[in-house]
Amino acid sequence: MLNCRLTPSFIGLLGLLTVGSKAAEFIDFESDTAAPFANGSSSVDSPLVTFSNLSPGNGLEIFNSGLGDTIGQSLVVFPESTGVTLQMDFSVPIYSLSLMFGNDDPGLLVMGGPGMDDLAVLNLFDGLTLLETITVTPNANTTMDQTISWTHSGTPANRAEFFYGDSNANPIDLIETVDNIAFSTTVPEPSTYAAIAFASAVGVWSWRRRRKA
Repeated sequence: MLNCRLTPSFIGLLGLLTVGSKAAEFIDFESDTAAPFANGSSSVDSPLVTFSNLSPGNGLEIFNSGLGDTIGQSLVVFPESTGVTLQMDFSVPIYSLSLMFGNDDPGLLVMGGPGMDDLAVLNLFDGLTLLETITVTPNANTTMDQTISWTHSGTPANRAEFFYGDSNANPIDLIETVDNIAFSTTVPEPSTYAAIAFASAVGVWSWRRRRKA
């Protein structure tokens, strides 16, 4: 299967994010050791966020699955069991968050019927207070080529949860694979939001172009 990497143009656009926000973090797990990843651990890319799996008895692991749903190494939340959820705890307030996601078993997603559509769900919290829920419909193509993003509407967040959910945004039994996590620790300028969206679009376009080649 194709093993995709970030293109120079995509990396350059992510650099715009750093310049625009003056306090942006980017995590792609490429410098982390491919191995099981303990709950409460941070990537070497940023000490400002720790990752945990909220489903009891389940784990995290960093590796390149080789299934076409990763861009190099990614963080995998497994196994498929009740309410598997990735939690991200930030040591500082954040004002935006973006991550790419994918899954290697789309047959477990329920698609296409009224009230029967599964979702990718990103919940943002300030402490125990839920600030906002962002949802995206998974394309179920076994490829990491989708992004889910949030920007503050006045109150910064210090915790986030990502999972696959049912039509009511309740967690379902499905592994998550995440990568290219970007977040800002100061109020982003409008140009930063544009850079995040444009960089994500170029990353997806570059992957599709390589796959067709």
